[in-house]
Amino acid sequence: MAGIEEQDTTMEHSHLTEMESQEALIQAPANPQQMLQQLESYHKKAVLQWLELYHQRFRSLTLSEFDNLFAFAQQLQDSCEKRLLAVDCDPQRIVALAVIEQFLKQLPEGTFDWVKHHQPATINEAIQLAVTHLTPFAVFHP
Repeated sequence: MAGIEEQDTTMEHSHLTEMESQEALIQAPANPQQMLQQLESYHKKAVLQWLELYHQRFRSLTLSEFDNLFAFAQQLQDSCEKRLLAVDCDPQRIVALAVIEQFLKQLPEGTFDWVKHHQPATINEAIQLAVTHLTPFAVFHP
């Protein structure tokens, strides 16, 4: 059941990405360099959308969707691998992403949304963004 829904979403998403690429070609500038930059931009957006799709799928999986524990664990593994391997195969980068994600989860909701929107690449960037967002709300005690 979960596999069919995922395939439908995948097919629908790839169709949208294909349509965006076609639109980019139709509206392509005469300069080949600009056209390449525009296509790269569409490609980057498509990759980010795929990553978000994998991430949402991994986070939304529940045991009740599957007939047995093995199938559930296998789907968790597959979804996580797709997400992480699409980003980077470097174990240190994977650890960094996991740390950033866990750090963000502990922030107040408004700060979480604001920092996530800015897509920090490192934990230090995430900390700096959080401090920047939280500073106006800080209450100082003498």
